[in-house]
Amino acid sequence: MNRNLVDHISDPNWQRFALKEAVKKLVLLTVLFLSLGVHATSVTLKDIDGGASYFAKWSNSFPVDPKFFPLGVWAETLEAGHTADKYKALGINVFVNSVPLAPEQMAQVQAQGLYAIGGVEGQEANLAAHFLGDEADMFPLNVETLPSWLAPHCHNGSSLFRAGFTHPSSVKEMSDLVRAHDPTRPVYAQYSRSVATGTFSITDLSVPDKRIYAQAGDILSFDHYVISDPLFPAPVWGIYDATRAARENSGFSRPVWTFIELSRIFPEGHASVTPAQVGAEVWNAIIAGARGIEYFNHNFFCQVIEGDAAAQGCTSHLLTDPAYAVMASTVLSLNSRIRDLAPILNAPFVDGYLRTTDDPSISYMVKFWNDHYYIFAIPHASGNREIEFLVNDNSAVRVTVLDEHRELKVENGIFRDSFANENQVHIYRIDP
Repeated sequence: MNRNLVDHISDPNWQRFALKEAVKKLVLLTVLFLSLGVHATSVTLKDIDGGASYFAKWSNSFPVDPKFFPLGVWAETLEAGHTADKYKALGINVFVNSVPLAPEQMAQVQAQGLYAIGGVEGQEANLAAHFLGDEADMFPLNVETLPSWLAPHCHNGSSLFRAGFTHPSSVKEMSDLVRAHDPTRPVYAQYSRSVATGTFSITDLSVPDKRIYAQAGDILSFDHYVISDPLFPAPVWGIYDATRAARENSGFSRPVWTFIELSRIFPEGHASVTPAQVGAEVWNAIIAGARGIEYFNHNFFCQVIEGDAAAQGCTSHLLTDPAYAVMASTVLSLNSRIRDLAPILNAPFVDGYLRTTDDPSISYMVKFWNDHYYIFAIPHASGNREIEFLVNDNSAVRVTVLDEHRELKVENGIFRDSFANENQVHIYRIDP
């Protein structure tokens, strides 16, 4: 090699100049690629967890209908003044109880065309799923409430961080026995936050044990009350992180349903969830891939705080309690929108279609339905922000922002939108 050329290349000033020129060319190439709609990844469709026809394998379970999206309520006794028709009017379609439902309860559910999850025995012929018991990862199942053919297989223990629990292998064994006893219905398994995330909790639950719990049942449910939790509160996007973790622990092989808080819940509750935060939790769960939403319908914080929609006294029927009318209105609005969007939510995920310039602070989900791409997005951080969305779609010209009466332009595969705060969700339809 020519000596002068070697000296030239070794010159630090020339090296800085060459680096700047290389960066300029890379930027120009990137802009050119984007303007031509060229992206490094291809667009692929991916089915929802378990598949769209997941419940078809059971003859006595939930419908295989793209218009059906499970919207449940916890431990409602359906007594006078709190009847099934009132919950149906709020958009609730599933009642989740850890014990067998009484005949009069089940009669109400059936009369309204709704669904119930209950104990292993009792109104078995009318259940959509069987339920062993609540939070076996944090509390031992009650052997006395289990049928005689199942009780001997329940093995409980305790640990430093958990006062008691049922061993994961035992939950798996009992779930298998329930399926063998009644192969026409799935097994519903409900756990605490420990199965979904360790980010905001102290737990000695190992990853293998989390996965055994998560994959024991046919429907994986968990609760993580991020606002009210007195020990481990978290931001609203903690629901997104937990739902993603629960899906991963389940092997992305079965529906994950996420519980949502509606009150301060605990006598020593950290804070009251606001209606806006309830909405943010619901959409964080759905954008993370939840296939069902469940509302915790109780408040054990008995104080009444003026102006606090989530602290209006103790109740076991929050959504039908007149004191909680503001929260009920919020849930009705959410459920109505989810019902309208159900065919899109039950459609395949889309990989490789979207990127953003601020990925860590925005969570999004892309769906494909009826020849359109849909983007669901919500902040993963607090505060106002503007997000630049880059779509891998040569035909994209316009974005319709659903339910907001506005449109956005797509230029060179890019559109931009703002989010007022972490509670605001936008849903986009990409139009050619």
